[in-house]
Amino acid sequence: MKKQLYLFGLLISVTLFAGCLKEYNELWPGAGKLEGKVTISPLCPVEPCNLTPEQIAGAYKLRKILIYSSDTSTVIKKLDIEPDGTYVVILDQGRYVVDINYLGLDRSNDVPKAITITDGRTIKLNIDIDTGIRRNQDIP
Repeated sequence: MKKQLYLFGLLISVTLFAGCLKEYNELWPGAGKLEGKVTISPLCPVEPCNLTPEQIAGAYKLRKILIYSSDTSTVIKKLDIEPDGTYVVILDQGRYVVDINYLGLDRSNDVPKAITITDGRTIKLNIDIDTGIRRNQDIP
């Protein structure tokens, strides 16, 4: 009897959970998704780069993805970048400008970037960040 009750409870839990996994455009009509992968390099002035995974994750934690209104007057969202470099956000339909919070000598040719979010669509924007760190042999 206990096993049957357990299985019944599990079935109900799975059914309820599945109902929560509807596509975002069903949950947020008029919404779309922005996602991408960020690479940050170089992280060391010399090779080999012996940073720990925690130190590398820290480099991503310090940097943010900034979502601005189309005229860049207002920050709509500030996104964390996951330790693996990925980010994702659901946005209402509209025009936005995507940028980063520049640290030190950071620069990127990928942002700022104007995007348009449409209903149910996913925009992919990968961003390469150049930290400005140079290897010793690159310095005159």
